[in-house]
Amino acid sequence: MSLGRLKLDCIEIRGERITIGAATTLAAMAEHRALGFLAAAIESVGSPTLRNLATLGGNLFMQQPYGDLAVCLPALDAELTVVAKKAARKMPLAAFRAKGIGRDAIVTAIGFTRPAKGAT
Repeated sequence: MSLGRLKLDCIEIRGERITIGAATTLAAMAEHRALGFLAAAIESVGSPTLRNLATLGGNLFMQQPYGDLAVCLPALDAELTVVAKKAARKMPLAAFRAKGIGRDAIVTAIGFTRPAKGAT
């Protein structure tokens, strides 16, 4: 099954709100000017080759110590967009880490408010 047509590899900025598609690669995130505050965390993930393949959504499902971004995203009060049976819902990242999302669900995006300058 291919998820390519779902366009889950985007970075959207509306005001101070940032939403990143779950299939966005870590390399694409590192190149995006608005995500500069995440650069150190992203660059700590593997090699450039790995960052070209690894996605934000995939990184969230990695067990520690490999889920590098799952450490900094809770500090941003990140929330997930989860789709199951044609219904979408938002869920705090902390709840996902504690309970999971369920068998028939998929994480489609991660959203958070841009931190104030100097807060990182």
